[in-house]
Amino acid sequence: LSLHDALPISPTHQENFRHYIQEKYREKNLGVIVAVGSSALELTLRARPELSPTAPLVFSVVDDATTAKLKLPSDVTGTTIGQASLHDMVAIAQLLMPKLERVALVGESMGKTSIYRHFKDELPLLSPLGYIDLTGSPLEEVKKRVATLPENTAILYTAIFTDGAGNVLNPTAALSVIAEVANRPIVIAQEAQLGHGAVGGRIFSAKLIADDAARLTARILTGESAANIPIVLRKYATPM
Repeated sequence: LSLHDALPISPTHQENFRHYIQEKYREKNLGVIVAVGSSALELTLRARPELSPTAPLVFSVVDDATTAKLKLPSDVTGTTIGQASLHDMVAIAQLLMPKLERVALVGESMGKTSIYRHFKDELPLLSPLGYIDLTGSPLEEVKKRVATLPENTAILYTAIFTDGAGNVLNPTAALSVIAEVANRPIVIAQEAQLGHGAVGGRIFSAKLIADDAARLTARILTGESAANIPIVLRKYATPM
């Protein structure tokens, strides 16, 4: 069974989903549960006693700060990643534009998406740069603003699943739409967004993350105890 962070969802939606998977897999003999993302890990830990209390748990795409605060049972293992960093995105923007004066932040409302939820805590690090906060705005408003940004500005794009007008969007498709009208370079952090109008960034490789999760899962399914597999920190982000 694989659970992953697909969309930023409310506690009510998470609870409904927990009941759904419990009913769906009630009669299944699960060999391993794979949780992809911090929210998925937290949800799985709550649901596992009713879902399959003896199934080992493998996690990936979970930042080390999340695992540090959770009391993980001995049969839980996986790889942690360093947090996606607003500081890293700004550093890439400064390499592109040595005279960078400000950044425009485009994406979901800060704190809404688990992988970027700590960005709001990094905002003080933007000083002495200025920033234009377009997170959580309707896509049409974003398009108007990014088309007329002042010089020496870079756009930092995370992901838009639902814009400020309530429209459900594909984050990569939304990036393409924004890039068509943007008058300044766009920095990103996800591999799937490469080739859709952004310049690049410090990119998390989905393939490397998936390969590690698959190897851990295979080891457990072939008889190795999850308790004997240590949790390790992997640095998946590479400038691209």
